[in-house]
This record gives sequence, structure tokens and C-alpha cells, in this order.
Amino acid sequence: MTDHVSTYTRQVLVGLAQLLADNDIGAYKPAGYATSDVGIVFGAWPKTPATAIKLNAYDEVIRAGMVTDLYVQVATRVAKSYLASLDVTDHLRDLLHRRSHFSLGDVTIGLCVRTSLMDLGRDTTNDLYEHTSNFRLTGLRWLQPIHTPQGD
Repeated sequence: MTDHVSTYTRQVLVGLAQLLADNDIGAYKPAGYATSDVGIVFGAWPKTPATAIKLNAYDEVIRAGMVTDLYVQVATRVAKSYLASLDVTDHLRDLLHRRSHFSLGDVTIGLCVRTSLMDLGRDTTNDLYEHTSNFRLTGLRWLQPIHTPQGD
């Protein structure tokens, strides 16, 4: 088996989680979270912690050359106060919207733009307000090495 090489999408999502954590928007701890953390997770809401930020890649448009638009939804479930919940979406926007020329893992992102924000109301299980912010990350998608079969 060859060494594991992270995929483009994994590099972007994990890099984004680390960027949010580095800027104190949440905690990225793959080994587990304390109940007091605002955990940064992928795919689905965790049972704990109740407060979380969920990252999901939901579309990809491959343009000319190696340029790719990857669309990422950043969902938040972070506060019992509507206004405090909006504060987090504002922090996300301030950090990411129009951010240019930066790296997420091994991926170079040319530009990140927030394309929408939506209020999802209150989560009835945890009594926390939820929002989604959608971002388009335009990056350079590397090409996989081409392996030519050797002749017999």
C-alpha cells in the first residue's frame, strides 16, 4: 500500500477547520471535544458538544486549466441568543469573505467569497440558533499523476 495522500476536498475542509480554530471561531480536535467546546466537525452534527460548526463540501465546478470552484457550507449551531449566533456568522464572514491567496493544507486558494447566509431557526433538541453560510473557494486543483502501464 502506498502512503496516504489527502484528497483535494479533504485538504480544503481540514485546512478550513484549522483556519477557523486558529482564529478562535471554534475548536478543531479530531480526537474529541469537551462539552464546552464549539466543535468544528464534518458531515453531520455531533451529539456532543451541542455547540458546533459543521463543514460540508456540496458542489464543485472545474473551470479552465486546474482552476476549481469548491462550494462549502459552514453551518453554525452556537448560541441560545439569536444575536450571539449572528456574531459568529459575522466572524466567519470577516475571516473568509474576499480572503485571497492563502493555503488550506496543500491547496492554494485564490479567492473565497461568501455566496449566501440563511437563518435556519432554533434547533429544538439543543435550543440553539442555527445558520448556514455558503462559500465559493476558487483554488488550483492539482492533477493526479498519470501512470503509464509498462509493456510486457
